[in-house]
Amino acid sequence: MKTAIAAFGLTALLVASSALAQQPEPGSAAYNSVYLPAHGAGDTKRSNAVRWGALARTEKGSLGWTVDGSSKEEAAAQALKECTSNSGEKCSVVFTFYNGCAAFAAGPEASTWSSAGGKSLAWHRNTALKECGSGCTIRRDGCAFPGK
Repeated sequence: MKTAIAAFGLTALLVASSALAQQPEPGSAAYNSVYLPAHGAGDTKRSNAVRWGALARTEKGSLGWTVDGSSKEEAAAQALKECTSNSGEKCSVVFTFYNGCAAFAAGPEASTWSSAGGKSLAWHRNTALKECGSGCTIRRDGCAFPGK
């Protein structure tokens, strides 16, 4: 019986020391990639990813819009493509924005836009309508957020 207990104890000691030998050293890349993320550090922090949006239009008011660009250039190209396919006319980019929301309001005599990261879509809609004046309506709005 004593031999069985001693053998069990020796086996347990060997298994424990084997497991300890396989553990990564604190401060090593292997340790940080396994242990720190569980504590809210390392790769669990928000990334600085950027998502772009853009508005393009013609002189007659046809629009192209996107909130799905991975770069400023891609968003502008997407908005121009939609605008051109909607109107068949020459379009130009009115504005671009990233990691936030934007709204574009237009009316019989004026048009304006509003965009900035950190403000809600409702704020942008209200600001665009207020700046545009009476008779204006929201023509395009949306948010371009990373991970969409």
